[in-house]
Amino acid sequence: MIAIIGTVVCSTLIFVIFRIFERYNIHTFQAIIINYLTAFLCGYLIHFKEVSKEVFVHLEWLPFVGFSALLFISLFLLMAISSQKNGIAATSVAVKMSMAVSMIGMILLYNEDVSYPKVIGISIGPRWACT
Repeated sequence: MIAIIGTVVCSTLIFVIFRIFERYNIHTFQAIIINYLTAFLCGYLIHFKEVSKEVFVHLEWLPFVGFSALLFISLFLLMAISSQKNGIAATSVAVKMSMAVSMIGMILLYNEDVSYPKVIGISIGPRWACT
């Protein structure tokens, strides 16, 4: 239950923070980049003993990491622009609904069994998270 409450609070708080950027004239793109680099640094410092040196010998994974970083930064930038121009509520609802559509797509793409708990969760999840 604590994880669900934390998820809802954090997913809403990010839109509030993006909205505050506008009020204090903080450059959104720069803030997102700094946040991304800070998150990388914190993750590395916490798990540096688990990073194997062999990972850096074969770098086939590097283009995928770069593409993922580009997608994450683009997503956060779009969320920031939307929350600043359209408001926190509209952006939050749109993000929650896109998650439900993605879930339906994953169920169809991976031929998952459709059960009542999944259908109920997908249908009420976005509504509950937006309240």
